[in-house]
Amino acid sequence: MKKIAVLCTLAVFYSTTIFAQEYQISGKVVDNNNAPVSYATILLNTTNDEAIKGVASDDNGAFTITGLKEGTYKIVCSFVGFTTTTQEVSVTGDITVPPIVMQPSNENLEEVTVSAKKPTVKKLSDRIVFDVASTSLTNGSTWGVLEKTPQIILLNNQLTVKGQSPTVYINNKKVHLSSAELQQLLESTPATSIEAVEVITSPSAKYDAEDAIVVNIKMGKNLITGYNGNIGGNYTQGIYPKYALSTGHFYKTDKLNVYLSYGFNKKKLDRITSEYVQFYDNTQENGYWDSAIDLDTWQEDHTVTTNIDYELSAKSNLNFSANLLYNPYWERNTKSNTIAYDNFGVIDSTFNSFNNTRDNKTNIALNLGYTYAIDDEGQNLSVLLHHTNYDYERSQNVVTNYYDAAASLLNSNTINSLQNQDISITTGQVDYELPLPKSATLSFGAKGVTIDTGSDLLQEGVENGADNAYDFDYTETNIAGYTSFSKSFTKWSMRAGVRAEYTDAEGTAADATDNNSFDYLKWFPSASLSYDPADNHSFAFSYKRSINRPSYKRLNPFRYYLSDNSFVTGNSRLLPALKHYMNIDYTFKRAYTVSLFYKHISDPMSELSFQENETRKLKYVADNLEREESYGLDLYVSKPISNRWYLYFESSTFYNKLQFFAVENNNALVDNNRWTGWFFMGNYFTFLKDNSWLVDVTYMYVLPANDANAQVTARSNFSISMSKSLWNNRASLSLQANDIFNGQIFTSSTEYLNQSNAYRSRFENRTIMLGFKYKFGNYRLRNNKQDIDVEERERL
Repeated sequence: MKKIAVLCTLAVFYSTTIFAQEYQISGKVVDNNNAPVSYATILLNTTNDEAIKGVASDDNGAFTITGLKEGTYKIVCSFVGFTTTTQEVSVTGDITVPPIVMQPSNENLEEVTVSAKKPTVKKLSDRIVFDVASTSLTNGSTWGVLEKTPQIILLNNQLTVKGQSPTVYINNKKVHLSSAELQQLLESTPATSIEAVEVITSPSAKYDAEDAIVVNIKMGKNLITGYNGNIGGNYTQGIYPKYALSTGHFYKTDKLNVYLSYGFNKKKLDRITSEYVQFYDNTQENGYWDSAIDLDTWQEDHTVTTNIDYELSAKSNLNFSANLLYNPYWERNTKSNTIAYDNFGVIDSTFNSFNNTRDNKTNIALNLGYTYAIDDEGQNLSVLLHHTNYDYERSQNVVTNYYDAAASLLNSNTINSLQNQDISITTGQVDYELPLPKSATLSFGAKGVTIDTGSDLLQEGVENGADNAYDFDYTETNIAGYTSFSKSFTKWSMRAGVRAEYTDAEGTAADATDNNSFDYLKWFPSASLSYDPADNHSFAFSYKRSINRPSYKRLNPFRYYLSDNSFVTGNSRLLPALKHYMNIDYTFKRAYTVSLFYKHISDPMSELSFQENETRKLKYVADNLEREESYGLDLYVSKPISNRWYLYFESSTFYNKLQFFAVENNNALVDNNRWTGWFFMGNYFTFLKDNSWLVDVTYMYVLPANDANAQVTARSNFSISMSKSLWNNRASLSLQANDIFNGQIFTSSTEYLNQSNAYRSRFENRTIMLGFKYKFGNYRLRNNKQDIDVEERERL
């Protein structure tokens, strides 16, 4: 660490000493009649056409570009109605270039039509790139964009790619939070500035070992100085109404970039569930329960995000960002009515429960980063420091009334509980990239993490009215290092790397039986190889080993009672899951891809449902399965059908094998295997001469699947979204209809040995949304918003 500190200090000193040698270019932009061209875009590019700075001409057509080193540059001038003009200049001091004359375009703006549309979806060897800028989704939220992104399946507010939860990045910086908080953040983040979404199925060793699959949201980076902002809102109607408001503001000078956004969501959600449990006495049926459950949830979220970039010099940059997620109000009322039958189907008794649960939480993430471009060939150094402070509180009140077969009250029971959890995460990481001759690159880096969590729980009335108090503390230290090498040839390209991570963890509970401590060193190799023998043919292979660590909530061994007869419990002895994934792809004409894949996971984690036949309780237990293994075939089609219609289709068919331990049957090893899969079709249309009306039509179908120790029925989602730009693109109006046929209703059932239970759930997925967005200031500027975070926040 001392060497890193010295290196960073030298980098800052070097960058500040050369800062005094910076120069500027001044000039003026005029038309062919020598009249000034106001507000033209002037970009300063390298000789390799890489944009490094940008300004806009003033009312008199004048411009100045500052902070330049000696060298040769290209000045690129563009403006609506004029042909783009390029001029090369050599900088050895402050210079004033002759007037740059722009020629009017030969085309009439009103008569311009689009002859070719940028591909909406592009399949690369290690990822799929979804060009969001050409769809109607940019008028909604970032969460809505992910919901319609190819390869991402969003069911019941859970993001999955190839059957597992992905790591989410924005501009290659992590934004990992808990799944609920990630949804809050992205629902409050407008999609106006999104250029593309990358679904990276084969991340390099630079990514954390837990990043088996990465979803990277690429935001546009502005090069032009000035101010722009937006304000927007939407109204969503499902069973209950929902509201969202957001505003974003961006200001840029030559050296300073400031972004600030605020989002507010208020909604009420409905969920209807029915449950069935068949009880057994050894192997003999012993009565059953039918339950009807209604859940209503009220929620308010506030999200504040800021990002500040300051250019210390032409080669060094300082970045600060912060995310504040504040959830002051979350309340759920759960009403359940249960009828207990004997073996002959005669009502034995009934009982009903009312569960009132209230949450509030605050999650603050702070990031400080420094980057230094060592030379102009791509050699660079970056340092990132991160801290998360998480405060969570939950209170519960559960009242259950029991009646006999004649509906006479037998007794009542009340359970009260109060839970608190505080989590602190501190990380530091350094990355170095070194370009090598002959199109090769070497990169390596290191990362250190410390995690400290404290939890306590007070319960009343669980057993004979007695009070129960629990405490659980968990600490973890993780040290990682990686190296990665990549090289391109005429027809070949390859990448190989390895990452090592050492973890030392300890969990301490008031009940010493829940104590646990462990440490391990794991190696995570990754590799990819692609071969393009001809323009119409491409082959690719990739392999990656990754890890999935348990969330802090799952490590907590407390029991949380949903009613007198059901509870959720964590497990302090959960093991991390290790995954191997490999695939072989063949792509024809850059549009059709066939992919064979194999996946193996040891100790996969899940929440399993078990019934206690003797006590007649239903429990949900966090535990490790024995293994998960899958192999199958993926198909992709991505191509324009016409100038105004783009089609994307994908399907996955695979055999999924699961083995788990039956907790209620002496930990007997049970298989849960089946063929399953899914397919997705997206149609993206552009209408009107000015391309201001965008329409997207998508359909997804998920085949019946196995999930932990259960089987889940098929689900589908048919959605239509459209948007219309108004007032010369200063405003937009959008309309989205989601899950039109209510196809996401599903049934999950468990049938093996003496376990027989099922539930049918209907989430409030069928909705219609109307949104409006207005841009002000220099609204043609693009946003450089960047949110940076770290992997460990995912486990909150």
